[in-house]
Amino acid sequence: MAIIKRGSKYYSNITINGKRIRKALSTDLKTSKMMLKSIEVQELLHPEEPEQVRIMFKDAVDEFINECYEVENAYDTLRYFKGKVTMACSVLNHLKAYQAHSKIQYVDEATFANLSAYMRYRKKELSNNTMMKIRGYLNRFFTFAENSDWIVKSPAKKLKKYSMNK
Repeated sequence: MAIIKRGSKYYSNITINGKRIRKALSTDLKTSKMMLKSIEVQELLHPEEPEQVRIMFKDAVDEFINECYEVENAYDTLRYFKGKVTMACSVLNHLKAYQAHSKIQYVDEATFANLSAYMRYRKKELSNNTMMKIRGYLNRFFTFAENSDWIVKSPAKKLKKYSMNK
């Protein structure tokens, strides 16, 4: 039984029959343990294939920006501002550039090959510090997508801090 606490909420992190199950449980540990037990029983009694819901990249980015930076509808409306939303603008612009370069429509279409090609492309024109920031943005976004069960595994985890020499 694995329960993980993030912030004030508990999450399940268990594997049953080779299937990893991560779900939000509760803010109370005792309730979370009971919910986790019921999930285990449900999975053992009625194992079923979860229906795969494909999330548009645009919608995933909006959700990510809203969750992390508290800016709603950022994908279509956000422009460069000074102040609180400057970081959100930077993250948004780099994620849009990745999407345009890779020509993907859905989050689950992202691959390590796409990310690596994008990083090589950007490496020609940007400094090492900016490249490391972009790597961090991509890593955070795809980890968020993985935790939201939009993708099975983050392709950005394989990105290394490889030499950024031009």
